[in-house]
Amino acid sequence: MNANEKNSKETYYPDGGYGWVIVGAIILINLSLLTLVPCFGLIFGDEFEAWRVTSAQTSFLLHLHSSLYCSLGLGQGIVMPATYLGTYMYFKKRLTIAVSLTVTSASLSSIVLPKICDVLLNQVGRRYTVMLLFFISLLSFIGCFLLKPVRQRKGQMVDQDVETRLKEHEAVINGDVDKNEVACELLETKQNSIFRDTTVPATKPTSIWSKLFDVFDLQLLHDAPLVIMIIGLGVSFAAELNIILMMQFMLKDLSLFSRSDVATAILIQSVADIAGRLLIPIGAHYCKVPAKNMYVGALVVATFART
Repeated sequence: MNANEKNSKETYYPDGGYGWVIVGAIILINLSLLTLVPCFGLIFGDEFEAWRVTSAQTSFLLHLHSSLYCSLGLGQGIVMPATYLGTYMYFKKRLTIAVSLTVTSASLSSIVLPKICDVLLNQVGRRYTVMLLFFISLLSFIGCFLLKPVRQRKGQMVDQDVETRLKEHEAVINGDVDKNEVACELLETKQNSIFRDTTVPATKPTSIWSKLFDVFDLQLLHDAPLVIMIIGLGVSFAAELNIILMMQFMLKDLSLFSRSDVATAILIQSVADIAGRLLIPIGAHYCKVPAKNMYVGALVVATFART
């Protein structure tokens, strides 16, 4: 592949512009959809106790919910992959900062909502509190309408091609390269472009399994380090979700916290979570720490903190 074809296939990343609108849309989606998670124990704690639901059954219920929307693409499983894809399409150099802002927004609701839910539960009860959270989740439609793919700049690719041709002709005029060599390269490029534009590629019949294989990029499963990383992320996500949601029940059962005290504890935990999500990726971006080292370090620190 020559330099011209390489430039024509180069992906364009805005690294700003409408990308910040995408970040704002993702923040709105996270704030509106992740409202029930930090308040689940506050809302249903008394009902689960009255129904004699054990902690193991509660943990299974929460993980069953997460497994369904992740595996079947239901509810949050439809929106969340689009938010991740939107971030990676618009940012490359500033990807760490953009991801830090979007991930941090997932914990912003945990600062205010526990106290709000505590007041609402005392005033209007569980049913109307859940209904209010439902209306808040409808704000995610605004963020979904703002999401759109990046438009590749064809003009920029053409300018790169013209600039490359001008440099080649200047090199011939200045006598830096052989004229015959450049002429052969230009002729070869022209012939390749004519062949590419006039030849109809042969189509091979493909089965439905091969189409699914291409759609889901299952060839990535041949990469053993990637598979290990995915399994590690899955185990880490399950452990993190279990601790965040079960902490509300444990504080009430083991430490005999009242519902207001549990809301205050969730607020303090959310503030520390936001500080870590915001400061650690930004520090890693400016210190140029590899992502693999950051991930391993975060797992080690989280393991010691949980034990």
